[in-house]
Amino acid sequence: MRLVFGSKRAPRNIGWKLGENDIKQVTQYKYLGIELTRTLRWAPYFKRILAKSKRNMTQALAMGIRGGFMTTRLARIIWMSLVRSVIEYGNEIWGDACTNDFEKIQLQMGKRILRCSSRTSEEVVRGELGWERQKARGDEMRLRYWGKIIRMDNDRIVKRIYRESKNRLEREEAESKHNEDTTRTKTWCRYTKKLMYKLKLDREWHKSQKKMSGTL
Repeated sequence: MRLVFGSKRAPRNIGWKLGENDIKQVTQYKYLGIELTRTLRWAPYFKRILAKSKRNMTQALAMGIRGGFMTTRLARIIWMSLVRSVIEYGNEIWGDACTNDFEKIQLQMGKRILRCSSRTSEEVVRGELGWERQKARGDEMRLRYWGKIIRMDNDRIVKRIYRESKNRLEREEAESKHNEDTTRTKTWCRYTKKLMYKLKLDREWHKSQKKMSGTL
């Protein structure tokens, strides 16, 4: 199957071949467990993992959490293996796109584990269980992945894509200084840079650029 990316309408009436075999053109393709769409929208993937995480939460509750027959420690382990692992798969890539629905699931599960009132504040639930917000965990995973990319050899495909995306971001930022109407593309690099500046890690961001250009 072949997936043609782009915001405009996909080409039609074009035959794709690999050797003697015809290749089907599709608008969505599942790769490494994540649905990729032609317009690079995450909605199909979010819809699937949200439904799966809810099913797994129901399963976890039926294992003894609902009736209070399981220790808090064991319940947390069940949560991490059955639900959180689903919610956070690929989070280092899409973490800035959607967190509210997953945060609600975490809060619901936390209240069930603690067997507390539905009115208990989320701060109390997270504090008792030692949990972070889903967005905070996603940001942490993103920064860890960023560090992994920086340490990769320059000929790795992921590193090359990152370098091109970062160069595009810098071009758009330079152009916006002369033209306020310049559109800045919403990319992984753009959010990562914004996050690092927010966390006072801007020096590390610029140091990585010097490292890639060989000026260190």
